[in-house]
Amino acid sequence: MEYMRLELVIAVLLCIVSLVMSETFYDGQYDYPKRCVPNRAPICQSMPYNETLFPNMIGNENIDEANAILTQFSPLITYGCSDQLDDFLCLVYIPPCTTTIDYAIPPCRHLCDQVASACVPLMKEFGFSWPDNLNCKRFPETSTSDRLCIQSSRSDNGGETSYSPDIGPVVSEPITKLFRRTTPRTRSVPFEGDTPVEVPKGYPINILFLVTSGHRVQILDVTSYKEIDTINAFSGVAARMSAAVDFHYSKHYIFWASNLEGHIYRGKLELDKLREIRELIRITPGNVEDLVVDWILEVLYWTELYPPQIRTATINGKRVTTVVSDNMVNPKAIAVDPLEGKIFWIDAKGALSSPWNTLESYSLLTGERQLLLNITETLILGCGRPRALAADLIDRRVYWVDARSESMHSVTYDGKDHRLLRKGEYLAEPESIAINGDHVIWTDSVTSSILQVNKRDGSNFMVIKEFESNPPSNLRIFTPEMQPKTGLRYNLKQMKEKWDEVTKNSSEDDLDNGDVYDYDYPSKDTKSKGNGGSPIFPCVNLLLFGLVFPSLYR
Repeated sequence: MEYMRLELVIAVLLCIVSLVMSETFYDGQYDYPKRCVPNRAPICQSMPYNETLFPNMIGNENIDEANAILTQFSPLITYGCSDQLDDFLCLVYIPPCTTTIDYAIPPCRHLCDQVASACVPLMKEFGFSWPDNLNCKRFPETSTSDRLCIQSSRSDNGGETSYSPDIGPVVSEPITKLFRRTTPRTRSVPFEGDTPVEVPKGYPINILFLVTSGHRVQILDVTSYKEIDTINAFSGVAARMSAAVDFHYSKHYIFWASNLEGHIYRGKLELDKLREIRELIRITPGNVEDLVVDWILEVLYWTELYPPQIRTATINGKRVTTVVSDNMVNPKAIAVDPLEGKIFWIDAKGALSSPWNTLESYSLLTGERQLLLNITETLILGCGRPRALAADLIDRRVYWVDARSESMHSVTYDGKDHRLLRKGEYLAEPESIAINGDHVIWTDSVTSSILQVNKRDGSNFMVIKEFESNPPSNLRIFTPEMQPKTGLRYNLKQMKEKWDEVTKNSSEDDLDNGDVYDYDYPSKDTKSKGNGGSPIFPCVNLLLFGLVFPSLYR
């Protein structure tokens, strides 16, 4: 077993090194013609820009090539050998597009030295060296009149990232003022003939959003158009990647799962802060895609990629069991209608160049699994990268957004009456979707916005909120009306008995999560208040394979 763990870790690191060393450092980086594209790299969504320039200084010609390499660094980012590793990699592979400079501005040598000095010892421990194409001598020491560079000012002691206020003698203004950010229009936008209607600043909305943004779980109190009170309920989400989030309103529980770190956590909302933070379920890193709460049965459902399956557990993290696994490839977004007793999900299949996707449902009570729709074949050409899914409990319809075709769709629970609600603008990189009354609300990372349209015909488009940085990556409507407990379409006693029957042979060991952790803003060396250790940030002296492959670390 020890040999297997070591082999897996070496394989991961070897994959990283072999990929990045296969690239060459492009010596003509400063002669690039300017070609800006949206920043769609998940690891780089917290950077202070949403447009990037290609080719980059490594020679990647498009964002898909660069993002494929970035993804291979995930184990090192998860381990946290340097708090600035993701900043450095983003500046190299996803460089900011600027308003006045026609080349990719590289990171300064000092930033490279900081990251390398922190991460090289770990790589050497497994017999690898720092990639040659990231050799720090290749980066400029400081900005000059003909060569600019960017220096992050955050040290490896943690904290928020900021950038040097001056990038050299040529440009005397802060570097972030030069970064290109696409700014969405602040009015209703016409779609297929609709007349645009300007939205006044005080337009009443009154919605509470539960979101994840960077390291934070937040509640956004929207009182009127573009007027939002941001409440930081918890600032300890472990990874700078999107995290699935949902809630149980009557119990004041909020659940989240980082899709990079993997574990599922629960906190109790007391006024405006999350307390009693507990690790409920331990899963392999990079494995959790989405998470939903069934507030009637008081259970969780989530999708996993390796192996592909949908699993369930109580809201206390007990009786972890696989519900659906046969004939699955890449189960992505998941939604639940507890009144109907059904779960819905999208399974992404095929290859990146020729994707095809299915929309499916499963009834726990009857055990019936139904193929509702072959999305790629049935709908519009190019529909191949679905990002989020939501169930409308009132109209009994399922809604989803697709990034490849930049479109929004809905069908009935039986896969009929397909409607194309919107296509094109503000759907370049949708991250989440939710139903609120007569509206569909979604987030888009390219325009850093929360938006809404009429759920039945896509009319009355409106930008609810634009963000300067760290836009929400996941969103739920946080009100008691979203979780009704009347109108069940099945016998509740029979449904509970069925769930007990399905999960009675659970092979998972329940975690000892009885200890309560009550803290905020934790760091890697946070001490536990109980006797079980911090459930979120493991001690830095844990072995790398314990973090990357915790299912084998037993």
